[in-house]
Amino acid sequence: MGNYISERRSAMRVSFASLRQDVERALAAAVTGDLDSITTRNNAPLDPQTIARLATGIVASNPVVTKTTDSATPEWFRVQYRVAGAALCPVEISISHHTAPLGAQNSMRMRWETSTHEVDVVTTKTAVPLGQASLQTGLSVDWVRDAVHVEVEAGPTFYPQPARQGPVPPPPDTQPPPRTPTPPSNPTTDVHRHPLAFQTTRILETLLLPLAQALDGHLAAHAVLSAEHITANTAMQTTAYRGVEGKELAFKLADTSGLNAIRSVAPVATEAGARNNVILAPAPSLRARGGPAAVPGEYRVLPHRTGKGLFRLLVYRTDTLAVGTAVVDVEILGRENAAGGDA
Repeated sequence: MGNYISERRSAMRVSFASLRQDVERALAAAVTGDLDSITTRNNAPLDPQTIARLATGIVASNPVVTKTTDSATPEWFRVQYRVAGAALCPVEISISHHTAPLGAQNSMRMRWETSTHEVDVVTTKTAVPLGQASLQTGLSVDWVRDAVHVEVEAGPTFYPQPARQGPVPPPPDTQPPPRTPTPPSNPTTDVHRHPLAFQTTRILETLLLPLAQALDGHLAAHAVLSAEHITANTAMQTTAYRGVEGKELAFKLADTSGLNAIRSVAPVATEAGARNNVILAPAPSLRARGGPAAVPGEYRVLPHRTGKGLFRLLVYRTDTLAVGTAVVDVEILGRENAAGGDA
């Protein structure tokens, strides 16, 4: 058993190493310049209104842009948009703004290292120049420019689902014929078997690539030197907070215009990894109002457990998606000290 597990692990390492080599070859072929010498950053607005403006006349005459999800780390902020209104299919746009160009390149690498497809088979360099490196498949385009990684792809409703039908009972006293398994259709690697295969080229050439060009042109117009890059404003109204267990506590940015927002709160280890007993969960009122941006510059939490600790706030610009961090001191008192808490 031990030998089997060791062999499996060795095979997995070889397989991943081979996949990584395939990805590096694909990216090397996709590069349009020297990735190591990128010194520019980006101040392009990437909010839903801007995406809708760029998609107008390409996706639809009046496209509807909806933010479906977002995520963040201290190194990047990522948002996913759905653009509806196209006759062919909706379009999914994923944009991640990183603190450094290498982060955007690694994001593009990760996309293909975690793909179930053979990257050197399903991808080619884009038919039109995009950013500093770009790849396309039958139904997607992704590229990096400065410290931004963008993915544009056909929405999931493009892929038709077979109609659900109940089983047909066999005639009396007969056995049902053996079923012949039908291999699943893969719209990326086997477009000829796909029911809408004749439309994939049309979607790529008339929808995805033109939209990618519009987005990349917008990014190129807002490229700046590092010294001119506008980062998230992480200044807080105060960096020391006192709260009460079970009572909502509000972290407040100095900027209350709504241009900057707090995305999440996480504990910071102190004194060589000393444990932080305080737990700060998103407050029920925060969820009820629809998220962190419901009250400009404010993020409310519900403290659990008493004690002291350092917490890191992830702050991002709501227009450019640039991310930053702020660190605050938090002290949580017991319920018997409710009068000492700040709401």
